[in-house]
Amino acid sequence: MSIIDDHILTESEKFVSELLAEKLPRNCFYHNFNHALMVKKYAEIIGENCNLTAEEMNILRFCALFHDVGFVNSFDQHVEESVKIASEFLIQQHFDTQTIHKVSEIILATQLPQSPKDKIAEILCDADLMYIASENCYEQFELMYEETKMRKDEFSNRTIFELDSIRFFAEHSYFTDYGKTVLQPKKEDASSRILERMKRRELKRNKKESPNKNKASYSRGVETLFRLTARNQINLNSIADNKSNILISVNAIIISIIITMLVGNLGSVTNNIVPAIIFLVISLITIVLAILSTRPNVKWGNHTAEDVKQNKVDLTFFGDFINMDYDDYLKAVNLMIKNDERLYSTMIRNQYSLGKILAKKFRLIKIAYNVFMIGIIITVVAFMITFIMAN
Repeated sequence: MSIIDDHILTESEKFVSELLAEKLPRNCFYHNFNHALMVKKYAEIIGENCNLTAEEMNILRFCALFHDVGFVNSFDQHVEESVKIASEFLIQQHFDTQTIHKVSEIILATQLPQSPKDKIAEILCDADLMYIASENCYEQFELMYEETKMRKDEFSNRTIFELDSIRFFAEHSYFTDYGKTVLQPKKEDASSRILERMKRRELKRNKKESPNKNKASYSRGVETLFRLTARNQINLNSIADNKSNILISVNAIIISIIITMLVGNLGSVTNNIVPAIIFLVISLITIVLAILSTRPNVKWGNHTAEDVKQNKVDLTFFGDFINMDYDDYLKAVNLMIKNDERLYSTMIRNQYSLGKILAKKFRLIKIAYNVFMIGIIITVVAFMITFIMAN
């Protein structure tokens, strides 16, 4: 059986990150790359407690990264799709059938109702449902709710979703000793608190409406929207920077080779001087475009108190407030957080500005890749013409 080593894990994490950033539906608020990393972290905690070997731990990490990647293709059949994507990745990495089959069985075990057949699968199943026993269980629970209600109409009612979740938590049992002794009590406590919160909310609904009933209110879904948008933009920005770095590195090597060849062997490469110069120029243009896409372009604001009052300052962006005195900045932030409309408009402006920057970055990267591709074609054609004319 092939061994999943640190190199494969690094490539796996990169593959999953890029795949989810490019193809995951925007309404997958919970089952995203952060969830994959979170389950991987939980799996490591339980795996260490279960004394897994280094080889078993790497298989567990790989399965944790891929166990929900199938959401890019299907919601209802996401586990089967996850197995297909993980198998195709392992085939491309030249893994044997035995390893692929083992990984497939472990990932399939996470499908509800869970059915693990070995120790690694049991750990992954417990890690997949460890969120309800974690410190940020409420945040994860809210993300799960926002995602589920977009997919299933019957859960658009929060109370129905919470009752169904509490029933599921009550029927669910962890498989590992760590899950039974450590996670189970925390899960029961979290379920009780969710139930109490639900009861308090119902009591409030039965009371008379507040005098401020006309005041605008914002649900947790709005906060989830901003958080998800920011996370997606960060992931896309990272992908863009990686692509730029690849272009810069490759073309820097090409330029070094061509210059060395021209300087050291000028007399012997006379016939091929034109293709070499063409490729040199193309590589230089590509590097310039790639650098422009990653070069910071920050405009330093110098705003007045009147600008703050008229909400013309983005207090979430350092470039807008860096020249403000601390006292002025403190007053402006206090003014913003006391007014929901002002707060959300600031956040919207920030997201929009980041989106414009990201669009410019990807536009430059696209041009750089096109220049590089066309340049290679022109260079090969020029070399062929030169070769034919020389002979």
